[in-house]
Amino acid sequence: MYVGSSDMEHQLAIIPVMIVMAGFVRGNKGSGRFSTPHVCCPWCNRASGIQPPKIQKGVGTLIKSEKGFSLIEVIIAIALLGIIGVTFLSGLAVAFKSVIIMQERVTAESLAKSQLEYIKNQDYRDEHHQYQKIDIPSELADQGYDIEWPFERETLGDGLQKITVVVSHRDKKILEVEGYKLDR
Repeated sequence: MYVGSSDMEHQLAIIPVMIVMAGFVRGNKGSGRFSTPHVCCPWCNRASGIQPPKIQKGVGTLIKSEKGFSLIEVIIAIALLGIIGVTFLSGLAVAFKSVIIMQERVTAESLAKSQLEYIKNQDYRDEHHQYQKIDIPSELADQGYDIEWPFERETLGDGLQKITVVVSHRDKKILEVEGYKLDR
């Protein structure tokens, strides 16, 4: 290497020589690399296979070896990500809502079945006496679940009643279940 010079000085000193040499060698399929060993400059006296640096023609132009995304590509990518994100979040919202509805329905069904079983275990009552209501667990009562009382009942024959139990959640009717009570 040239005595007393830094590596940057050496690079700057050989640029004109390399540009001239690149013009002769680039004819080889446009590869941009030197195809045969050569001496790159008289100062270092070494063979080099490095590609010569690209010369920037104007302040606003890109160097050909630099690659990047244009503004349009970035905007399109962000728009696509936004559309995909909104679609994904909409799907999650629908799934979450359906889970809440199913939990509400399962809880209401459990309460209605418990009430019907409780009525079936009680003594047979005529139209002048009501069946007792179950105690709703406090965590469900705090969430707004309730069983409408008095229960609707219809006498179908001698010793047979059709009983309808209605479960509501926050004053909205969720489930209506019918069952039969037999006088035994």
